[in-house]
Amino acid sequence: MKAIYSIVALCALALLLAGCGMMGGANTAANANANANANSAATTNTASNAAPSNAASNANSNTNANANVAKTDSGPKRISFGKGADWASETISLAGGQSKQFVVGGADVQYLTVDPSSPDVKILMVTKKNATVETEGASLAVHLGAKGDYVFEVRNPGSKEVKTSIKVQIINEGD
Repeated sequence: MKAIYSIVALCALALLLAGCGMMGGANTAANANANANANSAATTNTASNAAPSNAASNANSNTNANANVAKTDSGPKRISFGKGADWASETISLAGGQSKQFVVGGADVQYLTVDPSSPDVKILMVTKKNATVETEGASLAVHLGAKGDYVFEVRNPGSKEVKTSIKVQIINEGD
């Protein structure tokens, strides 16, 4: 009885291996194209290794999903002054709850002021290192204590869009 069981087990194993293409290569042509189109559930493989009928429909499956997304600001906008000028202005529109950051270069013993044309925005100092904030809110006034970049933020705390301009001025203290 043990001999019959062993023969049956060997035959079953041989059939299993033959079905997988691991014995003699009988089905290797039929299975060579098994992963040619992994995105299709209805792909049929043939011995001729022909491309699946729906291969073209899956050709662009890895396109960039963010291709049509609008770019957002990646950091503060730099404000530069014209030659010999000590001030510059920017016009901005802010949706309700939105804010925009700006960066200016300053030096020791200078005084930075930011004045908006609209009372509906708040001006906040972001860079606090080497900066002594005198006024913050409706306007901004800061004593600068070292050479470097200073970041401030214009914020719309309301729910409606606000259009405003800001005047940014840096003067030497003592002028």
